[in-house]
Amino acid sequence: MLDTLPSSTDFEALNWHDNHIHGFAITGSNIGSGALTFDIDYISEWKCGDDGNCTFMVTPSTLIFFDVSALKITLDYATTAMAVTPICVLEIHRNPFQYPNGFSTYQWRLALNYLREFCTGQKTIFLGRADSEM
Repeated sequence: MLDTLPSSTDFEALNWHDNHIHGFAITGSNIGSGALTFDIDYISEWKCGDDGNCTFMVTPSTLIFFDVSALKITLDYATTAMAVTPICVLEIHRNPFQYPNGFSTYQWRLALNYLREFCTGQKTIFLGRADSEM
C-alpha cells in the first residue's frame, strides 16, 4: 500500500517494472499542452521467496503527467507477433530537458515489456494517486 501520495520528487524511489496499464486518456488545455493519465496496477510490494516464486501487493492507481507536449505514442503488437495482452511497463525513464528559451523540464520515456517504446514527450510533473488497497 502507498502510505503517501507520491510526486515527481519521489520518482527515483518508485519501481514501475511489471506494472500493468489498463487504460489511458489524453486531455487538452487551452495552452497547447495537456495531461496524460494512466490507469495502472502499481506493484507496491514484491514478496519473493527463496524458491524464486513471487507474489505482489497491487494498488490500483492513477499516474498523471501534466503539461504534456511533444507527445509520441506507439503501440505495435504486429512487429513483435505476440498476442494482444495488457500493456506491461518495463521501466520509465526521465532525462532533464531544456528549451532554447531556458525553460527546464523533463523528457520522459515509458518502455514496455515485449513491445517497443510506448510513449515519449516533455512533461513537467507527474502525480500518482492510490485509488484503493488490494
